[in-house]
Amino acid sequence: MAARVGSPALGYMLDTIHLNIEERSPLGALREYGPRARHFHLCESNGGPYGTGNLDFARVLATLREVNYGHFVSVKIYRKAKWEEAARSAAEFLRRHGCDFGPG
Repeated sequence: MAARVGSPALGYMLDTIHLNIEERSPLGALREYGPRARHFHLCESNGGPYGTGNLDFARVLATLREVNYGHFVSVKIYRKAKWEEAARSAAEFLRRHGCDFGPG
């Protein structure tokens, strides 16, 4: 639909939990749609804290770098953790996986 509209103002929002469920190749979908994506939800395959499911974060993050994704990334954790714990653990996990949170 975004291609049919043809506006650079319209892009995709991708979500790893849905890519994991709906796509034969989540990384292939990232390569295909990532360049036009404008928002990305990084979510473990079970919706829980990072590292508790089967998402290969290193490969997902490497693929985002490969397609030069440079827009928003949201932490999405909605099971098995309170929001403060989820935010802290996600930031620590992502730092260990080479994510740069910019200045500060």
